[in-house]
Amino acid sequence: MSVAGTESGFRAEAGVKTRLLALVAFTFFLLTAFRAGWTRAETDFPNYYTAAVLVRKGEPLRNYYDWTWFQRQMNYARIERQLGAYTPQTPLTMLPLVGLTAFPLQRAKQIWLTLNLGFLLATVWLMSQVTRFRMEQIALLAFCGYHSLYVNFLYGQYYVFLLFLLTLAFYCVHREHSLSSGFFAGVAFGLKLYGGPFLLYFAAKRNWKAVAGLFASLEWTSTLTGPKQVWLRNVATAKTQPLTGGNFNSSSPAWKSNSKAILFASDCGRAIGLPALYRAQLPIGGGN
Repeated sequence: MSVAGTESGFRAEAGVKTRLLALVAFTFFLLTAFRAGWTRAETDFPNYYTAAVLVRKGEPLRNYYDWTWFQRQMNYARIERQLGAYTPQTPLTMLPLVGLTAFPLQRAKQIWLTLNLGFLLATVWLMSQVTRFRMEQIALLAFCGYHSLYVNFLYGQYYVFLLFLLTLAFYCVHREHSLSSGFFAGVAFGLKLYGGPFLLYFAAKRNWKAVAGLFASLEWTSTLTGPKQVWLRNVATAKTQPLTGGNFNSSSPAWKSNSKAILFASDCGRAIGLPALYRAQLPIGGGN
């Protein structure tokens, strides 16, 4: 047998073993992390879910950052054994969950976990298209971060969703689809600010089409309207009331402990031209 034939045989055998190991790792993940999230209601998902319910009700966004008010809303949403708050989140964090509020909490989380599983598989596939690695190799590399995946699925977080968006943005850059790349990076930026470095990258590369796509997606996410146009009604209310009005108490512990983060989000909104949500809705200004 030639050296080339022997090497080809070794590669084929290694490929089979890699795929088998990836299948074992994926099965283990389903039986542990995915199953734990499927059967248990843990934070952070109840926070996202409650905020999404409040969007459907048309509640002013500035009230979300009042910890005591938000906790009462969690109780009204029939989440009675869970402490939570919206203070660590950006104003648009809840948007991907608005459509799931038609279902009970745990059913909504199960749907969200199923979607996240799809996002994870799609991310692995996208990476295999822009690297020299096969899907099973990338999957094994992903499962090396098992603890992070476990926490994401147990708590119902959406970092896997953000990973998918950022990977999709990179994939579009690789395929020279600049406008689409900027759009997906902008969606990630609007939800959790993680897409922000893409703006610096696009500007450094003078990829103005991608920059335009990023700002277009920011404008789109900031003007999304739910049933009965709740976002527009919130904005109209905010324009006719003081920014510190309503039930929000800017002298409360929740405001004092999180004011820097909230004001930072407000400054980001002001910088990128999103007055509707980031400026009009956030509790900026003096105390009551």
